[in-house]
Amino acid sequence: MLIIPGVFENWTMMRRLCDRINADGHPVHVLLGLNRNTIPVVQAAAVTAAYLRENSLDQIIVLAHSKGGLIGKYLLVKDPSVSIKHLIAIATPFAGSPYARLVRHAVISGFREDDALLRELGAQESINARITTITPAFDPYIPAGSTLEGAQNYRVASSGHFRVLGDPAVANLVLRAIAQASSSKM
Repeated sequence: MLIIPGVFENWTMMRRLCDRINADGHPVHVLLGLNRNTIPVVQAAAVTAAYLRENSLDQIIVLAHSKGGLIGKYLLVKDPSVSIKHLIAIATPFAGSPYARLVRHAVISGFREDDALLRELGAQESINARITTITPAFDPYIPAGSTLEGAQNYRVASSGHFRVLGDPAVANLVLRAIAQASSSKM
């Protein structure tokens, strides 16, 4: 299991989930090379791909939060040199956010609803069968949610872009997705 946090985050934002996954018998890899994940998705994907290759991680399941899900989908779509079996994306702005245009930061502007990369990734629906999305009941940063056509989409009762990471129901869904992905012959 590889953990990819969101923008301005490091892996410790997902520590509760990591601890639960590890306690369930799944080794967890954290990607320290992203620091606080403030580089564009394409560059972050290159850092992630290098980590996967350097550590010979094959048929890996990726657990990602927010921007981390975009990095994971980018790798699924664009980089055949890495072997990602399944992506579990929590509160990921696959279709962007209407609020991204209000923030003057290069990375945040990449979450605009009209961003070319988001549109390109969104058009790649065939890969969505290898993705599980988990969306909070209300996400103040991604009001339209983060579901994908053809993916396994779950909506949980908890609200909040970050609070959802501590929800026990989310941990249960993550463990279920791991079990399903591990048993599939992909």
